[in-house]
Amino acid sequence: MSSSKKMNPPDGEEEEEEPLSKAARAAEDLYHLRDTYFPLDPNDRTSKLHHHSDLALSLLDSIPPEQRKSSLQRATFEYLRGKILDVFPDYRKEAEDHLSKAVKLNPSLADAWLCLGNCIWKKGDLSAAKNCLSLALNKVIYYLLYTSHAAVN
Repeated sequence: MSSSKKMNPPDGEEEEEEPLSKAARAAEDLYHLRDTYFPLDPNDRTSKLHHHSDLALSLLDSIPPEQRKSSLQRATFEYLRGKILDVFPDYRKEAEDHLSKAVKLNPSLADAWLCLGNCIWKKGDLSAAKNCLSLALNKVIYYLLYTSHAAVN
C-alpha cells in the first residue's frame, strides 16, 4: 500500500473535511486549471474558468455563517473569495476589496498579501503591488526563521 493513500476511519465513517478547507482546495484546483489548461480556442479556457470559479464561489457561499465567525475564519473566507475572483487576467475591484479585508483581519496571511499584490499589479499600481509582495515575502521569511528556530530548540 502506498503511503499517499488515505486510510478510512474505523467503522467506515467518512472523515468530514472542513468547509473552508474544501473551498481552499477548490480555489487551488481553479488555479491549477488556469495554469495548465490551454485549448486551441481561448474562449473555451475562459468559459471553463468562469464555470469553475462559479462552482468554487458557490462552495464558499454554502459555508454557514456560524462557521466563519472568528477573525481567522473571516480572514480565510475573504482571502478565498478574493483569490477565486482574481483568477482571471483582468483587474477586478471586487477581488481587491476581499483580499484587502483578508489582510486587515489577519495581517499574517502571506498568500493573501501575495494575491493582493498580484491583483493590484493588474490595476497598474506598481508601487502598491511591490509593497504587498514585499510584505508577503517578509511574512514567509519570518515564518521560516521562526519554525527553523523552534525546531532547533
